[in-house]
Amino acid sequence: MLDVQHSKFVFSKSSIIAVLWLSLSRTLNRGQLSLDRFEFWSPTSQL
Repeated sequence: MLDVQHSKFVFSKSSIIAVLWLSLSRTLNRGQLSLDRFEFWSPTSQL
């Protein structure tokens, strides 16, 4: 019984970490995209 509770706890912990990591990487990718767009627009606006 204790092993089942422990495995459930580990599974929920890892799933929470996975969700956090996915959302974090998504936010970083979005920031990288906006940064690339900014770097693309700033030289063209200087012309």
